[in-house]
Amino acid sequence: MSAASETVVTGLFRQVLLRDPGPKELARFSRSVDAGVSEARVAARLYDSNEFRRDVLTSYI
Repeated sequence: MSAASETVVTGLFRQVLLRDPGPKELARFSRSVDAGVSEARVAARLYDSNEFRRDVLTSYI
């Protein structure tokens, strides 16, 4: 995992899920970014997560 990918992943988690990633999440998503997965794809996965739908969206209802 590179420091750059960890920064990207942490920023996306904060923007999308309103929290920092856990150690396992940070490692998994950072490895994906390092392997060439785009920031947009990582963001899409977070927006498509059950957590986003359950916690973030329902907070606006």
